[in-house]
Amino acid sequence: MKKIIIFALSFFMFLHISVAASAKDATETQLSDTIFVTDQLKLVPKFIHEEDHKLHYKIDVSYPTLNGDNLTPTAIQFNEAMTDIVSKEIARFKKYVLADIPHLQNLPEDLKHNTLSIDYDTDVIKPSDTPLISVRITVEGMQAGRAHPYHSNITINYDLASGKTISLDSLFKPNSKYLHVLSAYCKKKLEEKLSDKWMIAEGTKPLEKNFKLWNIESDSLIITFDEYQVAPYVDGVQEVEIPYSELKDIIAPTAPIATCVTDPKSCTAQLIPTIPEETSTTQV
Repeated sequence: MKKIIIFALSFFMFLHISVAASAKDATETQLSDTIFVTDQLKLVPKFIHEEDHKLHYKIDVSYPTLNGDNLTPTAIQFNEAMTDIVSKEIARFKKYVLADIPHLQNLPEDLKHNTLSIDYDTDVIKPSDTPLISVRITVEGMQAGRAHPYHSNITINYDLASGKTISLDSLFKPNSKYLHVLSAYCKKKLEEKLSDKWMIAEGTKPLEKNFKLWNIESDSLIITFDEYQVAPYVDGVQEVEIPYSELKDIIAPTAPIATCVTDPKSCTAQLIPTIPEETSTTQV
């Protein structure tokens, strides 16, 4: 009997330590995602977890929100835009799940799994002390019984001072044929990287639709190509980083990133750990 008690105590002590360690690791991971945008505003991850056992789906979402006392109208507007993007993706996923119920019912139990994962990466740059927030939201959805998940990306570049979304053409001089410059650079880099090249020429043509996914960093422009745009599914989403030094001749002097072209270090925001927001969890 004593052996059983000692074993039970040891087990629960081990379980407590393991849970505590896991919680600590999770907290440290979350803290590393926090960015101070201004002295009063910080960009933190917000989490959503939702499960429905009847419909066999699980949703895990992480997206950025601005947090602080007395949020400015432009900060509230940013949060609303992020929430709207995530809400639409969740609604689209649930629509797929509901439409797929007849198919789901004929699957074996071990294949009855629908999952949605939304994550993000972000940069905050401060040219002339004007915070610009650049976000790429990554979506991965898996419908029960399918061969592989689907992926998509959504990007937004936001001027916190004006409360406006930055357009790609606003970065460049008028009549600079910036799409041709982006096209040539991306085509070259992708051809150096990919062995299967047959989709590159079409996917990098100098058309707005081909360069709709982009983000700004302190020293470069990031172009994202969704799966099937420039490469087969097996090669996944592609990304090309274009240093501002390659674009300096066509960057408009009035562009939000103009200062970054001449002094990238002045545009870098500081990462500061803080306590993230709590996860919203729903189970059905």
